Amino acid sequence: AARKMAKKGGQTSLQIEITNDDEWEALLERQGLLVVDVFTAWCGPCIGMMSNLKKIKLELGSDLLHLAMANCDKISKLERFRGRSEPTWLFIGSGQLLKVMYGSNAPILMKEICDELLKEIEVIEGKRERVYFPFEQLTPDEKKKLAEYEAKRAAEIARERAELEARQDKVKRRYLVRVARKFLNFSLVVFFPNSIKPSEDPNQEKARKTSAAAYKLMSMYDTVGLSIVDQLEIQLSRENIHELFYNSGYNLPQKVYDSMLKEEVIVSLVQMLHPLKIPQASEMVPGPNATGHSITPPTVPGLDVIEENLTLLVYGPSRKPTEASPESIYKMFETIDEDGDILPPCWTPREHISKCAAARVIFPTRIEALKVKEIEVPPPSLVMIFEGERAQEVLDISKPFASEVVHLGYFDSSNPEEAKELCKTVYELEEMPDESIDVAKVVIALSKEQSEPTLIMTQLGPLYVSPDLKTAEREVELFFPPYLEEEEEEPVDPWGPPPPPPPPIWVDETGNEYLEIYLTNIFGDTRRVRKLVKLVDGTEVEDGDVLDIPAEEVLEIEERERREFEERRERRRKERQARKLAALRKLQAEEVGEEEMEEEEEEVEEEEEKPQVQEVMGEGEEEDYEKVIMQMLTKEEIEKYQALEREMLAPFLAAKKREEE
Repeated sequence: AARKMAKKGGQTSLQIEITNDDEWEALLERQGLLVVDVFTAWCGPCIGMMSNLKKIKLELGSDLLHLAMANCDKISKLERFRGRSEPTWLFIGSGQLLKVMYGSNAPILMKEICDELLKEIEVIEGKRERVYFPFEQLTPDEKKKLAEYEAKRAAEIARERAELEARQDKVKRRYLVRVARKFLNFSLVVFFPNSIKPSEDPNQEKARKTSAAAYKLMSMYDTVGLSIVDQLEIQLSRENIHELFYNSGYNLPQKVYDSMLKEEVIVSLVQMLHPLKIPQASEMVPGPNATGHSITPPTVPGLDVIEENLTLLVYGPSRKPTEASPESIYKMFETIDEDGDILPPCWTPREHISKCAAARVIFPTRIEALKVKEIEVPPPSLVMIFEGERAQEVLDISKPFASEVVHLGYFDSSNPEEAKELCKTVYELEEMPDESIDVAKVVIALSKEQSEPTLIMTQLGPLYVSPDLKTAEREVELFFPPYLEEEEEEPVDPWGPPPPPPPPIWVDETGNEYLEIYLTNIFGDTRRVRKLVKLVDGTEVEDGDVLDIPAEEVLEIEERERREFEERRERRRKERQARKLAALRKLQAEEVGEEEMEEEEEEVEEEEEKPQVQEVMGEGEEEDYEKVIMQMLTKEEIEKYQALEREMLAPFLAAKKREEE
């Protein structure tokens, strides 16, 4: 149970309050059992237990039982208890630490007090030895508590690490897919040390390593439309080997792994003879190769074409090392060591992600030359959704912590499964028709690294907030999917300036027309100029003269354009509000019309009922239909009738009041 701060005047004299080292040392000199409620200043003592402590003190009535509360922030010997909010109880016998308890379970605490008091009385009477611990030493209960805390903290750290690694892996995969789109026509084959032998050519100054499996493959590449581009020998580290087989699922034998740490491998880089663009699956037509096997269209259209062809040569029709055919290179060049273990000769990736990960290790300069931008791991974030009409308000409130806004966009639905992006900026949203603005939603993803932005934005009353980080991660994926195209769009600044107005035309004193545009020089400096586009006689000019505009005039023009833009923006807002108000009034009028029709129908029904009550009325009496009806009703029915009447009149009275306003 959480502690509550105790009011100073709420303490009883049964509990002594200790606030410094001197008072603590004086307290330890007391004979008997001392039960101390240890608390931190920001949390306060356990108020919920005070009545129980008072009760047991009065019931036992022993002068050997002392109750106290100690502020551990101000007492050096209690330093290890600082920063905790869980109720902590020290049992001290004649100045020596006996036990430490945690929690606010009253029955257990009361039982411990009784048991420890009896033990302390027996110690004082010489009937038993006192079992105690130095104040600097952890008690068994503290050690157990510490072990539980450390286990919980370790589990939390492991969970956070796993979540981070999962996010990093997701980002890494996206990066490799982007690389694959530019590395489409290349793949590689790695030949293990057990399949490599020194060259026996005596004419070579340096003994060059060769691989029979590599030579055999080299003679077969053209049968599936491949050719070798490069081949190198490379020594790999543990980290390199781990990355080399990323996402491959390949079970590398331990002996091969050990040999790769000691000896070089040979890697062949191959390419398609006829470079491909990314085709559709329907464009991939199976065809026979030299071995008579069909080349199956890739699972991912276009990205795995070369992998399909190369794995066919290396592993056979299954294209899997675990199911390699006897006539495949993988099986033909297996080696058997002195222990009788079968060692594979080579490996080639089966899909584009594994291939690009391996290529980063073996051919890093080629991958860097592709100039595929690395993606940063996004921070954990929460998704908040607001009505589209509050877009400017959301922007104004979030601008001070713009760096914590991971994403911000405008969508036609709050359901991430169905939502479609409407626009990029609030200015584009305001230009849209009323129907689009009415359904528009502002979706903002806030980083969780700082809590203040989240607290501020929740005060705006969002329509929705992600319940947890895992759900938020999925929502961010759906609302703001990552780009996989080679050319990405430039990010849009949600708080950026409004779009520039159409270039205005300026006419000089002779009637020539100039277009006002911005020019940027090689140093990045931008200036506003007037460029001649049409002569006075109507002749258009392609590369006309450029006139500089004085700086003062530029400021005046830009200020005027800004003011005109804000005026147009405000005018559109008012027009939209007027349209909404008119639509609301029309809807209310229709509702009032329906109420009037219902009233007329009720009047007709009442006319039909009149003959039935005519006999109740006397001869010659003026007809008072409502009065007669009221005479026929009970008190309860009259009250019900009057309540119904008030309810029916309410819309008419409200409409009349609005008209008067």
